[in-house]
Amino acid sequence: MIISRRRTDFLDQRSRHLGHTIGLTTSKYRIQDNWTTNSDTMDRSPGGITITGGNVVLGSDGKIFNVAEDATSKGTREGASFDANGVITNITANVKDFRKTQDLTRCLDRLKRENYVTLTGLSGVGKTEIAKYYWETKKADYDVGWLIPSETDQELRIAIRLFLERLAEININVDLTEDLPLPNVLSKIHLEIRRNTNRGYLLIFDDVKEETHRAIVQGFASKPNISVIITTEQTLHPSATDESIQQVEGFSEDEVLEFLDPLKNETRENKIQLWEEMSHLPSALACARFDILNTQRSIKFYLAGIKERKLYQSIEKRDHLILGHNYKKPPIEAHVQNALTMIEELEKDDPALCLVFKTIGFFDSKAIPVFILNEILKQHSDPSQPVEHIDYHIDKLLMKMRDRSYVNRQEEKHRNRFIDTHELVQLGVRFAMKESDNKKTLEILMRVLLRFFAKDTRYMTYFRRNTILMPHVESVLVHLQRLSVMDITFDMKVMAIAMYDILGYSYAQSDFREVAEQKLQTSKDLMYKSLNIDEEDLDLDIRAKLPDEHKNDEEEFAYQKAIFIYEKLQSVGNKLVENLVLNTVLNETDVDIMKSKIKGNKLPELLISQKRTDRGSYTELVKMGLAISEDIMKSIYLPELYASVFYSYGRMYFYKKQEGRVKINSFISAIRLSSALCKRIFEMTGKVVFHSILTKRNALLYLYSEDIDEYGDAKTKQKMLEDLYQGKKEYQSLLEEVHKQDWFQHGILKVTKNDFFHQCVCFEKGIFICMKILKLETDQEKKEIVIREGKEAIKKQSELLHSQEREEQELHRGSDVHVVAAEFYEEAKCWQEAYEYYKEAIERSKSANGGWLKKYGRSCEGIMRVAKRIKTKEALTEAKKRGEAFIKKAPGDTQHKGEIMALTQEISAELGNVE
Repeated sequence: MIISRRRTDFLDQRSRHLGHTIGLTTSKYRIQDNWTTNSDTMDRSPGGITITGGNVVLGSDGKIFNVAEDATSKGTREGASFDANGVITNITANVKDFRKTQDLTRCLDRLKRENYVTLTGLSGVGKTEIAKYYWETKKADYDVGWLIPSETDQELRIAIRLFLERLAEININVDLTEDLPLPNVLSKIHLEIRRNTNRGYLLIFDDVKEETHRAIVQGFASKPNISVIITTEQTLHPSATDESIQQVEGFSEDEVLEFLDPLKNETRENKIQLWEEMSHLPSALACARFDILNTQRSIKFYLAGIKERKLYQSIEKRDHLILGHNYKKPPIEAHVQNALTMIEELEKDDPALCLVFKTIGFFDSKAIPVFILNEILKQHSDPSQPVEHIDYHIDKLLMKMRDRSYVNRQEEKHRNRFIDTHELVQLGVRFAMKESDNKKTLEILMRVLLRFFAKDTRYMTYFRRNTILMPHVESVLVHLQRLSVMDITFDMKVMAIAMYDILGYSYAQSDFREVAEQKLQTSKDLMYKSLNIDEEDLDLDIRAKLPDEHKNDEEEFAYQKAIFIYEKLQSVGNKLVENLVLNTVLNETDVDIMKSKIKGNKLPELLISQKRTDRGSYTELVKMGLAISEDIMKSIYLPELYASVFYSYGRMYFYKKQEGRVKINSFISAIRLSSALCKRIFEMTGKVVFHSILTKRNALLYLYSEDIDEYGDAKTKQKMLEDLYQGKKEYQSLLEEVHKQDWFQHGILKVTKNDFFHQCVCFEKGIFICMKILKLETDQEKKEIVIREGKEAIKKQSELLHSQEREEQELHRGSDVHVVAAEFYEEAKCWQEAYEYYKEAIERSKSANGGWLKKYGRSCEGIMRVAKRIKTKEALTEAKKRGEAFIKKAPGDTQHKGEIMALTQEISAELGNVE
């Protein structure tokens, strides 16, 4: 299936990479009779259970040592996925009850001959387990093995983003800065990885449906170094040839008799009846076997019991469609019955752990973060009897689930762990719990996810964490939509607004802009619905009440609208403040900012040890001036959230400003409204919220440097110069604000006076504006003033950047500030300075979070232009070398590639004339 090759060459390369990686590697779990990993081992001994490793140590005497550190600690590389041999993978081992079957043999035989295979069959028949088994037995032939959930366009895009982040860790980078159709996205990835012919890839596209299958077939053909396995339940697009399809049937008669052999008192006929009732599905038969053995009842009693149940009827109305219309009820009922027995067992022994188990039903089925399960248990155990040694209790739950073949685990060594489950298991969990628990469980999960799912633009770490959580947030929102309107509480509506806001922001950062706009539009629509207001009616009413002199004043209109919204939101978010502000999880940067603010004073112990707050520790922070009081937060939490929604939606202007006047007006109006809401919050409370600075720094002031006005018309040269000078002045004023005040976000101190990051961004934008002025200005005296100001700004910016990076913070925009400085020096005809800054920008662009190839190309093109001005052999030779490296790295349609190829030829010609 894979062309035979020697692996020693790139094993050495991979070892060197691992040795230089800042972050964490991970060992892969092998599922045997007990959980076994390189970092966790469990031994059963006469003295009890002994667990050792990075998470928890429980001695046979019952003492526990070395409890795991919090999952959000500083320096965590979210989701690094190298196994012990340096192979990149997220593919887990098989579940406990996996068996070698005729299906498996047929599939393995086909996989020996072909490297593009489609496994089709009912849910629960074992398609994904077969693909995993192939990986387990053949992974020595590969360097990358990755399972990609592919049910919808959106799910596939999220999974791709996570996959690309992992590939970047071994210097395989794919530029997706354009918002492309899904087949084109897959094609670009395919092009890049097939160029790395010294690496072998196995990609499992899991749970493929019609829309995603078409995209995969169009964009992702097999190659000698790329193997593809597709799993699907559906009849496929005609482009899938019959030769590629392998039907998976489930247990044969002989196999099921062997599997059910532990049922010693049962006749062959009863076992065959159970096999038929369960549609030959291994997953359903595993549930049935477990329950029959557990209850010591007969097969006939078991079948009669699950068929009599009426509480599964709602499955047909809702989740039954995920399985298809031909799916029989008994296999579903078997999963529900099995989950019900576990719920009953947990409710009796450990109610808090039972709640954690119930939440499993609402996650996405793949890569469920164990740190979220830990947090649910921490937050929702009995306050009078708090659960100690959280990791141990969660491991105990996972052991119970593993015994039922519910889960298998991925391991992130020392840090984040993940579990995979199956949709049938989740369906069983949801319908086994009481109907009244459904809403409560979903609300708890939403609340905990929001403690980690953040819209923090400062550092790269949070992009990685958001990518991990996005599938689960999407899943939660799908389940929320299935609830009746009467079941959705106001708190759930508000949390949904926040989730859509962060999703939209995250998709925009990932350059999936169409999806981003959809999410942000949904967030905005939900916001108005939560107020029981029609946006169009509100706008007409506000304009009608404006005095004649302000009828066309957009800022006054936004301000009056903000006043209305602020008043409408008063006294409706009290419980939200208690749940999402007083009890929350912070990131390391937030804690560091607090430490720098209070100097010698000591922060609350809970904040230091666990990066979290409760009511007591939050009250202490308020006394220290590090948090906003609870009473004030009740007034501003929702206006601040709604300002965030308007800001995120409004910033879509900078991605979609070519889409016409109506859309542009909608975006810019949202930015103004966000700023006005922040202004109203300050007027009413005296508190400055974080979005007050974001709306100015990252949105309103950007408009001064745009080439078109807010109506979509091109500016005249004179208007552009006027706006640029005004923008330069406004950024200087905004820069000075940092010396005067602290800013808060969701009640917690977010930015202190003299903040490095804020100053760097303001300097960067000011330098960019200076560069644009130099392009247009004809007055030489004015140009000299601008050059002097630009140089001074670059000097101050460099000092700030170096100071920040000495503190080991990875600035998201580190590459941007250097290329902007280089372009300024180029425009100012300071060739040598421009050359040096382009060199640094090239190095930094290679490790940039998003759009790395675009930044890389922009910097390479710049250094080649400048080298032609310098005209020394050394400069020309190095610039040519940089350009050739980019050409070799970049796919054919990459921005800047054509220009760089032309410059390479010009420099080659010039080198012939330089001594």
